[in-house]
Amino acid sequence: MKPEDKKSTKAKTLSKYQKATFFSLGSILLGSGYSFLIKFVMRKTGVYSLSFVTEGLNRKASSGAPLLMLTVAIYMFIPLISALICWLTLEKGDFKSFWKVIGASKLNLKNSTKQYLIAITFPLLSVLMTIAFSLISGLSVLNKERIGLLAITLIAGPLFGATVNALFAFGEESGWRGYLYYLLREESKLKRVLFTGTVWGLWHAPLILLGYNFPHFPKIGIPIMVIATISLSFIADELREKSESVWSSSVFHGTINAVGGSTLLVLMPSQKAAIVAGPQAENMLRLFSSPVGLFGAASFLLLYLLIGEIPFTKTSKNSKTL
Repeated sequence: MKPEDKKSTKAKTLSKYQKATFFSLGSILLGSGYSFLIKFVMRKTGVYSLSFVTEGLNRKASSGAPLLMLTVAIYMFIPLISALICWLTLEKGDFKSFWKVIGASKLNLKNSTKQYLIAITFPLLSVLMTIAFSLISGLSVLNKERIGLLAITLIAGPLFGATVNALFAFGEESGWRGYLYYLLREESKLKRVLFTGTVWGLWHAPLILLGYNFPHFPKIGIPIMVIATISLSFIADELREKSESVWSSSVFHGTINAVGGSTLLVLMPSQKAAIVAGPQAENMLRLFSSPVGLFGAASFLLLYLLIGEIPFTKTSKNSKTL
């Protein structure tokens, strides 16, 4: 092999991480820039924190809340935009090939029934496990009056998760389990999940700093979100790999979003938590007992062991050239 050929081969090997880094930084920077628009809408609508989105019906937002929620929902399509820009500029591809590369051109329902069942049931199991972990830890007590609401949420969750929520989740998944998966498909699952999960978590940072997910604990909330998204990425990556479609991970992501608030719907801070955190006990509970809290992350890691192997050295079984 000629020296110039070796140099060319090396450059080609490194290019996937260069492209992955370009996409990742682009998504995070676009998200950071878009957060200024969210701040502008917040000022105009009189909403001073995104905590009302996380806390749902327990908080009264201003009449401008629907506009703000729409603005936040559009944020979810930033990875799709970033992936498309990278595909058109770095890969010199076209729109038609883009949908195939990210795994959006087919659902594969017939051959991926198991993956879609996992996508709608694992988030429900995670909710129950997270509640159990929180009660066992002594940080919370069960609000029995809301068990009926929990049941309704868990029943309706898969319906919304597989339809409307999946479409919005696709905005993110087209980047994480779409373009990034395409770039890193020949890497070991562990490398791919750690890279993708970290980027996914950091991409949420602007929203967390505005009060989303972890009100009153935004700074510590960012690393906890990264831990959670890495945990979620194990299952999402497995679904993407086995189904060969980004739609399975989109349904999984969408269902998580649909049932996400149900853990804190039935959990209240215990006396132990009140002693430790005082008036911040309810907010502290989010760090542990929300689906993207520490207990939620642990539940998804345990659930992954039911469908996947501990991925220390094995490469993707579906690492074929797309």
